[in-house]
Amino acid sequence: MERRNLLIGVIWVFIFLIMGFFMEMQMISGREVWKQNPHFGLLKAAHVYGTAFGILNIIYALIIRSYSLQSEKMVQVGSLLAFIAALIYPVLLFLGAFETSLMIGAPVGAVTMIISYGILAVSLVKNSSN
Repeated sequence: MERRNLLIGVIWVFIFLIMGFFMEMQMISGREVWKQNPHFGLLKAAHVYGTAFGILNIIYALIIRSYSLQSEKMVQVGSLLAFIAALIYPVLLFLGAFETSLMIGAPVGAVTMIISYGILAVSLVKNSSN
């Protein structure tokens, strides 16, 4: 369960940090076409949220492991939701830079991550009272 969160987390941090590096190189290269790209903001958002959602998945996995929550069904659901959120939100933001209509599903990814951390918070509170 938490292995998939670690895997997507590390891969996403790696990919989206490279994306950020590439965008920075384009910005400092002086290429006006890149600077004037109206979709550059979506690419920046994909970079930021891809990296953040990767880190959130790593944290999720480490919390599950640290508090031995692997057997709790709701935590398993939350783990899956965090994984899905990392796939949906930054990927649709990235694709939205090229086809705006694809962004319509992006908020689902954000809400999914919020729900996954809500589940984790409830499980931690429940676990600490035992």
